[in-house]
Amino acid sequence: MNIYDLLDELLDQTNVEHDAIRLYVPDGEESPETYITYARYDENGVLQVDDVEKRTAIYVQVDVWSKKSPFKLAEQVKSILKENGFNRRSVGDTYEHDTRLFRVYQRFYYAYNN
Repeated sequence: MNIYDLLDELLDQTNVEHDAIRLYVPDGEESPETYITYARYDENGVLQVDDVEKRTAIYVQVDVWSKKSPFKLAEQVKSILKENGFNRRSVGDTYEHDTRLFRVYQRFYYAYNN
């Protein structure tokens, strides 16, 4: 399973630019005012049978970046992912002074059978 393909498909529902790990912005162009990035930060087997991994858990972080309030979009992301089998583990809010962007980061857990 490719978690990045799944997240890309699900986040298409937001109609906001998104990409894995970082948003690619060609030289000479500015970043959009609002965008989403996501990355896997851990993956492990959660069910082993006869030394064979039968169930895998993937942990991902999804970041909503915006020059304006990111909270409504972050709620939409949470709803989309929860409706599709993700469990939210934690959330935090920051303001990046160097980029002047607000950020809501959410960490999710997703498990699937192999």
